[in-house]
Amino acid sequence: TLESRCHLSWSLSHVADIETIKGNFTSALARYEESLAIVRELASEFGTPASRRDVSVLLGKVADIHEKNGDLDSARAKQEESLAIARELASELGTPASRRDVLVSLERVAGIEKANGDLDFAFRKYEESLAIARELASELGTPESRRDVTFVLHNLAGIEEANGDLDSALARYEESLAIHVRLHAELGLESDSNAVVWGAGLVASLLLKQGDATTASHRLDACAHLVGALEASEDPNHVDSAAAHWEHKAACAHALGRAEQSNAHALRAKMLRNRIAEMTTARDA
Repeated sequence: TLESRCHLSWSLSHVADIETIKGNFTSALARYEESLAIVRELASEFGTPASRRDVSVLLGKVADIHEKNGDLDSARAKQEESLAIARELASELGTPASRRDVLVSLERVAGIEKANGDLDFAFRKYEESLAIARELASELGTPESRRDVTFVLHNLAGIEEANGDLDSALARYEESLAIHVRLHAELGLESDSNAVVWGAGLVASLLLKQGDATTASHRLDACAHLVGALEASEDPNHVDSAAAHWEHKAACAHALGRAEQSNAHALRAKMLRNRIAEMTTARDA
């Protein structure tokens, strides 16, 4: 029956999700492909937007596994097919959700091309993704839609930084940081505190590369009031942001000739790195 086939596809995909988390990529790929075969049949039979979106989503998951396995050609083929379906649905439906699917799929295609070393192609896809993200943020104004803008800005800045265009990369990091600062002011979430501290670190790192240690230090000081809560967090990623903050502070102090201050900051960062290692060990035990 239709219901039993839908349930089987969902169950296979769910099992594959778990296998992916465990790192069992061969098993996950087999389950995803089995699930994909079922949703392809359903989409062919019924052709509904929901059934076609299911195909797009499964293609994306198969692409992710291929990418993890280093098979970038297969990953690209599956993700491009997923993107094509997402574009068709967005053209037909025009809903924010369907357009966001295009945004996400574009980012994934770009990520595969970046991993393959084609930074120019990846950059163009990220730019297209950013245009959609900006439109949705303007229309919806939701925290999620505004965070989508920051994610794409980071990806674009990373490519510009790799290409040596530090001024453009800095402008994107600054724009992303400003969005996170506003979100933290509105919502006060620890996740937004983390994004502010991490974003300030990216800005400071680029300023250091440009030789402006004074401004870099000031940018870090502007978010110093958020660092303490991240240091005490039970989330290793948040503690990592706090450690990176002190590493950046140490680098700034060193560049400014303040050796004693630099050593103190470096020691604090090292203590946090040790805490992260302990948290990871406890989690994996």
